[in-house]
Amino acid sequence: MSEDRMESDALSELRRRAEERLQGQLASDKELTELSLEETRHLVHELQTHQIELEMQNEELRRIQDELVEARNRYADLYDFAPVGYLTIDAKGIVEEANLTIAELLNLERASLPGCPLSSLIVEEDQDTFYLYRREVLDTRERRFCEVRLKMGEEISFWARLEIQAAAENTDGLRIAISDVDDRRQMEEELVRSQRLRAVGELAAGVSHNLNNILTGVLGPARMLQRMTDDPKQLREVEDIITSGIRARDLVHRLHLSVHGEGEDVLKSVEIDPVVNEVVQMMRPRWKDEPESRGIPIEVVTRLEGTHPIRGIESSLHDILVNLLLNAVEAMPKGGTITMGTRAVGDRVELTCVDTGIGMDEETQRRVFEPFFTTKMDVGTGLGLSTAHHAVTLWGGDAEVASSLGEGTVFTFRFPRWDG
Repeated sequence: MSEDRMESDALSELRRRAEERLQGQLASDKELTELSLEETRHLVHELQTHQIELEMQNEELRRIQDELVEARNRYADLYDFAPVGYLTIDAKGIVEEANLTIAELLNLERASLPGCPLSSLIVEEDQDTFYLYRREVLDTRERRFCEVRLKMGEEISFWARLEIQAAAENTDGLRIAISDVDDRRQMEEELVRSQRLRAVGELAAGVSHNLNNILTGVLGPARMLQRMTDDPKQLREVEDIITSGIRARDLVHRLHLSVHGEGEDVLKSVEIDPVVNEVVQMMRPRWKDEPESRGIPIEVVTRLEGTHPIRGIESSLHDILVNLLLNAVEAMPKGGTITMGTRAVGDRVELTCVDTGIGMDEETQRRVFEPFFTTKMDVGTGLGLSTAHHAVTLWGGDAEVASSLGEGTVFTFRFPRWDG
C-alpha cells in the first residue's frame, strides 16, 4: 500500500470519529433552530477558526511526516551503501538483516542472506575464532574485534575485520560491521616475506665462509681420488661427490645474490628439457631406489615438448627441479606417480610438477612459498620452495600451486622465454 493511500485512509478514519462525536454532542445541545442570529454567526466564526487551526496542524503534520520519510530514506541509503558491510544475527547465529555492501563483498544476492547461518560464510579454519569473540561479547556486553576469512565462493575467500557488539540488552543477538582487509593482510605478509628473505641472505652470508672451508675439505680429497682410481664404478661415485660439492658451494653464493636482488646480469639462455632429464636421472636413487627398498612404488613420467630456451640460471633451475621432485616424493608416503612436463604458453615456458600424493589444505597452499614455512618439522627447513619462488620472480617469471586434500598437488612455474 502506498504512503498516499495510507494517509487518505487515516484522514477518513479521523473524519468518521469526529462526526460520531459531533452527533453525540448535538443530542444534548440546543437545537440549532433555537439559536439567535448573533449566536449562529459566533458559532460559524468559531467553526471557521477551528477549521483553519486544523488545516494548519494538518500541514505541520504533513511536513513532519515528509521529513521523517526523508530521514528514513537517508538512513536506509546510508545503511545499504555504507563503505562497510553490516549484519544482524540472532541468538542462534542466523542472519536477520544485511546491507548491500556485505552482499557485494560476498558476491551474493542480498535476499539470500536473511535466514543464512553466519558460520556458513566463514572459512572453516576460522570459525572457532569467531565463536570465541562472539562468546566474549555476549559475556561482557563489550565490543570486540577479530579477523577471519569470509567465503566468496567455493574456492575463493578474503580476509575481513569483524566489529562485533551486542544488538540490545538482555538478548543474544549481535550487530556486526565487516571491513575488507585483504589488501592490508597481503601487504603485511609481503613485508614478513621480505624480512625473512633478508634473514636468509644474512644467514647465507654468515655461513658461506665456513661452509666453503668444509667443502674444500671434501672436494680436495675427492679430486685426488678421481686422479688415482681407474675403477669405472668408483670414478662415477667420486664424480658425483665432486659435482654435489660444487653445487652445494654455489648454492649458498646464489642464495646470497638472489635475496639481495643481485646476479641479474648472469641470466642466460637455458634449455629446460635437458635439465629436467638430468635431474630425473641424477635423483633416481632418491625417488626410485630408496622408496622401493621400503616397499613404496614411485614412478616418474616426463612429458617434455621441446620448448624454447628460458631466461634464467641453469644451476638454479637444477635446484628448483630437485626441490620439486623431492617434495613430490615426500608427499606420496604410499607411492604414486610424479609427472614432470614442459610446454610453451605464449611468451612463457611452463614447467609443471604433478603428484598423486596427499595434497595440501588451503592454509598450506597460501604459505607454501614463504621462507621457513614447512610441514616437515623434523627434517624440513622451509627454504627450498621459497628460494625457488624468489629466483623465478627475479627472472621475470611466476609460480603457483593448486591442490586438494587427498587428490595430489600441481606446482606450475612459468619462465620468461629467451629471445636474445
